Amino acid sequence: MDLKSFSFSDFVQAGECFHLARTTVYSKQDISLHNHDYAEIFWVEEGSGYHLINDQKVELQPGHLVLIRPSDTHAFLAGKNGLTIMNFAFTKETLHYFKTRYFNDSDAYFWNQSQQPFSVLLEMETIKKITKRAEHYGLSCRSNLYGDSLLLSIFRFIKIYEQSYFNASHIPGWLFHAVQQYTGPAYFKMGIHGFVALCQRNADHVNRSVRKCYGLTLTELVNKAKMNYAAAQLSLTNVPIKIIAQNCGINTLSHFYNQFNHFHHQAPSAYRKNTQLIV
Repeated sequence: MDLKSFSFSDFVQAGECFHLARTTVYSKQDISLHNHDYAEIFWVEEGSGYHLINDQKVELQPGHLVLIRPSDTHAFLAGKNGLTIMNFAFTKETLHYFKTRYFNDSDAYFWNQSQQPFSVLLEMETIKKITKRAEHYGLSCRSNLYGDSLLLSIFRFIKIYEQSYFNASHIPGWLFHAVQQYTGPAYFKMGIHGFVALCQRNADHVNRSVRKCYGLTLTELVNKAKMNYAAAQLSLTNVPIKIIAQNCGINTLSHFYNQFNHFHHQAPSAYRKNTQLIV
C-alpha cells in the first residue's frame, strides 16, 4: 500500500487553527495509508472495522477514541456497513503547548513511546457529548480558543473514564494495554486465555494484578468487557442477540442472558428496546 504524507495546511483555511471532519469509510481506498505533520484525535461513532496503525491491525468499534501522534502511520479498513469516525486535527505547536502547560511530567497520551498510540473505549453517551461539543465548535471560528477548549474537554472525559474505571494509583503498562485491546470477538472467543495472551504474563500473575488494580477476579474483568461490548452492539446495531452472544464467546443463550442481566440488570432484548427508543 502506497504511503502518502499529509500537511495541516492541506485541510485548513487561512486563520483556522484546527480541523474537524466526519468521514464514513467504506473501502480501503477511502483513506490511504498516510502520515502527517500534525496531531489528531478520532473517535468511532458508528460501524466497525480496523485501524491499520504502525504495521499492526487493531479492531475498532463504536466508542473507541484514539490519539494519533505526528509520527504515526495509519489507515482504516471498514466492516461491511462502513465505519463512521469524527476527526479533530491540530498543529504540533498546539501539542507542544499542551505538553508544557498540562502534561510536563507525563509520558502518557500523545507522549507515550510505545508502538501503539493511546486509545480508550468510552461509553457511547460520552462519545455523543464529545461529538456535540465538536459540532458546536466546528461551526464557530476555528481559533485557538475553541480548539484548545475542545481538546481540554476531551482530556477531561478521558480523565473521568480513568478515575472511574481504575481504582489503583499505579497500573502496569502491560495490564493497561491489555484492558484497552480486549474489546472484540477475536479475543472474546478465546476467553480468559485471550486476555492473558495480550498481557504476555502467566495467568496467575495476571489474576493477582487484576485483583490488586481493579478489585475483580480475572474472570469478572473478562466478563465485564464482554457485556460492555454486548451492550454497545445491542444499542447500535440490529445484529441478532444469538450472534452477539457468540461474538462474546458464549454459545449458550441462557448463560449469555444471565451474564448480561448480572451486569446491566435487564434482559438483552429489553436493553435493546430501551436504548434504541427514540424520544
